[in-house]
Amino acid sequence: MKKIFKLYLIICGMSFAALCCHGMNVHMKDGRTFNNVSDLQDVGNMFFFRYNNRNQSIDKNRINKIIDDNGRIVFEHLKQIARRTLNDKREEVFIFYTNNKEVAKGNWNKDGFFEMDSYGIPDGIYKQYYDSGAIAREFSVKNRQLNGICRVFYESGIVQREGNFINGKENGISKLYYENGTLKGESLFVNGLKDGETKLYYNSGTLKAVMNFKNGEAHGEQKTFYEGGQLETVVNIDNGKRSGPVKSYYESGKPKMEGAFRRGELHGTVTVYYESGRVKKRMNFVDGRIIER
Repeated sequence: MKKIFKLYLIICGMSFAALCCHGMNVHMKDGRTFNNVSDLQDVGNMFFFRYNNRNQSIDKNRINKIIDDNGRIVFEHLKQIARRTLNDKREEVFIFYTNNKEVAKGNWNKDGFFEMDSYGIPDGIYKQYYDSGAIAREFSVKNRQLNGICRVFYESGIVQREGNFINGKENGISKLYYENGTLKGESLFVNGLKDGETKLYYNSGTLKAVMNFKNGEAHGEQKTFYEGGQLETVVNIDNGKRSGPVKSYYESGKPKMEGAFRRGELHGTVTVYYESGRVKKRMNFVDGRIIER
């Protein structure tokens, strides 16, 4: 019985893992088999080996499994998928499978954390598919939790949304895209919640809105723009509620409306203008209710 050993060599600046001198059988996805290969080496996304006195190099994605002369699986291409379902509360739940065996369940909670109930889920990219067979989502799993870039796709195959996860929580810049691939928006996430600046764009690529968030809630100055680039509205939000002055403008840049909010409701005098600059009407509000026109 031949002894399997692992030898790490550094050659030309690359790390090679020599798995066995000989006796390996490489089973391909297309049904072919390379029997009794020798000098099998694991190098990044490739396997290198000798077969019939010739050197071979094959991408791991083309290999189904590699078995040694003792029948032990040395390498196996894992079929890793995720399926979407709804629980009794009509909440979205994802079930993860490896080679058709259920290995975990997960869902997002209200704090932006992806809670995963794992019973030994292997690392890898888990894919969810539309009924048509097109890819719908990619979950990057490492150490039994979402870690790395996760993506949502349109059925056309174009990325709809992508973000980076650290231990189940979204962190860093997340991006949204239109179905033609144009950037639709980008947001900064900290520990699963929006925190900082969010920008939205028109399909033409021009800026549509700049919003600020704190701990998942809109907070600070919020601006919207016309597609031509002119400022449309500006308002401040304090912990999720509009607060302080609000102004809106015509595309020409001339004032359209000005007023103020208090605790999320219009309060005080609101003035509406014609584009010529003449006053169209004035209204007085108290906590969102008109008391005088």
